[in-house]
Amino acid sequence: LTPKLKVWARDEDTTVVTLRGSGEKAFCAGGDLKNITFSAQKGGNYGKEFFFEEFTLNYMIGVYPKPFISILNGLTFGGAAGLSVIGRFCVATEKTVFSMPECAIGLFPDVGSGYYLSRLSNNFGIFLALTAHRVKGRDLVRVGLASHYIDSAQIPELELALANLQAPVTMEDVDVLLESFQAA
Repeated sequence: LTPKLKVWARDEDTTVVTLRGSGEKAFCAGGDLKNITFSAQKGGNYGKEFFFEEFTLNYMIGVYPKPFISILNGLTFGGAAGLSVIGRFCVATEKTVFSMPECAIGLFPDVGSGYYLSRLSNNFGIFLALTAHRVKGRDLVRVGLASHYIDSAQIPELELALANLQAPVTMEDVDVLLESFQAA
């Protein structure tokens, strides 16, 4: 994603960037942990390289100059959680299930989660980091991990509306549009 985001940041025809999973089941449900473990067992450096690249990408998303919208529809675990909630706009649906499952096996919450979990009110971030509790749909907005909630059936219409925003697109334009899709 990093090379693409660099290109899109300079591209005048790119007005917004959306990030979502390719299917109905998951935004992303892990896989990196297995590769890191196998690499470490063989004395490899994959983990060091992976985390450097992922933290660089998280930073880029957090300061991206154009509206960056993550659409979470399905399982959003581990690395996907870090990629999605770090930006200004994060849309959850009734199918969204958010978790840091690595915490359930004694690992630290990674991928920038130390940043965003520490900023949740009422020590909810600490709770998530210690328990790997799953948070669903509307509750992601309530606890501050998502900015908006829509019905999953509206995703195609939302994506079309985002693509049709006329340049220059401001953060406020995107916020107004997302609010218009907000589920009751």
